Amino acid sequence: MKSGLLVILVQVFIGLSRSDETDEDCSPQIAERCFKYTWPEIYSGKGENYICGAINDDILCAQDIIDDGCRKDQGRDNFDSWISGLAAVYSFFCNDQRYRLLHDLLQSVEPHGNCFNLTSFVSCVESKTKVTHVTDMLYVTMDAVECNWIMISFATCGSRVGSTECLHVQEIISEALQVFFQEAGCANIIQL
Repeated sequence: MKSGLLVILVQVFIGLSRSDETDEDCSPQIAERCFKYTWPEIYSGKGENYICGAINDDILCAQDIIDDGCRKDQGRDNFDSWISGLAAVYSFFCNDQRYRLLHDLLQSVEPHGNCFNLTSFVSCVESKTKVTHVTDMLYVTMDAVECNWIMISFATCGSRVGSTECLHVQEIISEALQVFFQEAGCANIIQL
């Protein structure tokens, strides 16, 4: 009888220690490191193929860390919506047929072009959507309010893109945004 109680206590203890480990395994701060080197790669002047490879690695890295360590109640579904949209935009720009769009976009960014400053644009969008880190993607739900904020932020943060010399870039960004919305779940919420 005592040995049976001991086995039950050991199993309960192991179960509790595993549930504690699960909470510790959800480490968006580690996933944050996946994106650390992306900006320098974009500004380095390296080719589109190299940049696409780096972005793909970043997305897969973050996805592996979050999907393996975070539960649904810790925001994994929210993260999956965001990462699905980002992965779709990656595919839009980095498919073999699409390097020309990425090339055109990169050529329009300061210092090469004058359509927009990528750092300012991204900072502005992050500020308006309140998504600045991987952790935010766990907690910010892709609902109608967030989808509208994304749409508004792209319109206001990219106001220079609306000039006549930048119309091609505006079309590329609009198409990429539609791709993001479709995969992130916004297409079902708002009318594009």
